[in-house]
Amino acid sequence: MWWGLLFLAATVPLVVSLHGFDIYRVPKLLYFQAWTLLLGALFGVTALYDPDLRARIARQRFPLAISSAAVIWSAVVTMLARHPVVSYEAPFRTFCYALFFVMVATLAGRQRALVLGAAIIPAVVSAIYAILQSRGVPMPLITFRPHTMPRNQIVALLGNPNYVGTYLLLPAMAMLAAAIVWKRRWWIGATALLVMAGILATITVTAIGAIGAGILALIITTPSRRVRIAAVTMILAGIVALAAFGPARRRAVALTNDFRHGNFSSLTSLRLPAFSAATMMFGERPLLGVGPGNFAADYLTYRLRVDEIHPEWLRFDNLSFGEVHNDHLQLLAEAGIPAYLIFLALVGRIAFMSFRRPGNAEEPEDERQRFVRVFAFPAAFALLVLALAQFPLYLAASASSALYFAGLCFGWERCD
Repeated sequence: MWWGLLFLAATVPLVVSLHGFDIYRVPKLLYFQAWTLLLGALFGVTALYDPDLRARIARQRFPLAISSAAVIWSAVVTMLARHPVVSYEAPFRTFCYALFFVMVATLAGRQRALVLGAAIIPAVVSAIYAILQSRGVPMPLITFRPHTMPRNQIVALLGNPNYVGTYLLLPAMAMLAAAIVWKRRWWIGATALLVMAGILATITVTAIGAIGAGILALIITTPSRRVRIAAVTMILAGIVALAAFGPARRRAVALTNDFRHGNFSSLTSLRLPAFSAATMMFGERPLLGVGPGNFAADYLTYRLRVDEIHPEWLRFDNLSFGEVHNDHLQLLAEAGIPAYLIFLALVGRIAFMSFRRPGNAEEPEDERQRFVRVFAFPAAFALLVLALAQFPLYLAASASSALYFAGLCFGWERCD
């Protein structure tokens, strides 16, 4: 089962369909769900006959409780959604994510390099794709229509530059934490730099800001002076790299001009109407939300109201949003306050792992526990920053990656 989970974590970000309307998002989600159900069936049958596995499951009380709460609340808001037919898929998707998370937390293995490698190898592949595509190099499996804008060709095997930057964030944070606490730091650090270079190549402002926030948070969880110097150096090097990269420099100039002239809609890539529509939905149904998937179904209706209030946001090429591009607002709008509290409870519990007391002479700290202590808070903080203007919880590649690292944190926290 553990080998199956490692294989699943390593392959979800690399799955694409060579034909069809959606070659990125839906194939990844279906592949993830099929594998998770197969492994979950094996997990459940084995638990019936193996008392040791049942004991391991029982020790993961918090993952079991938070996962159960998420699945149950997803079913409740689906039944009470404005358009239930739009939401029917949500409880199943939530169940698959919850099952994957619980299995990783329960079965997390001891082989540190293998466990992290399952999440890092696809990130390295994606980063290489992004870097080469940013230089206009054709890559296998991916073709573009004529006259596609250069930035829109930075898709790796994920779909668009924002998806690439969103997915690469947590693997980059994991490699930075591993470089701090484990041996052979030079190749781990080099891999982290490669993955971060992939984020910079996408010119995704939110992802770049989130990795910067995560690096600054590392200073809190690692009081070493060398780590602080390295963190500041990495941030300065990233600024220099962005300044030297022509497309990034031009985008920075455009964003600066938008800020100076008060053009905040353009500054947020035209996302303010989506933010406002989600806020209206939440205001009308704060407890239950409008229902999973119902933001996309009702967006244009609310957009008309937003246009009346903010005519300055009107454009001839107004966009329709399937996601809010802000997971904080989307959880509140689609599933209400309880769903957002479940999300905060999980992220907060993981962040708290960085502030537990280190081991002592009688109970020395395992290297896996040291990794969790260094990684947990910076990763949680970076994810919260990323979710302010992206939607990592609604993409199979980034959501499965986040749950994989979350499960590792719970599995490695005590190392029983």
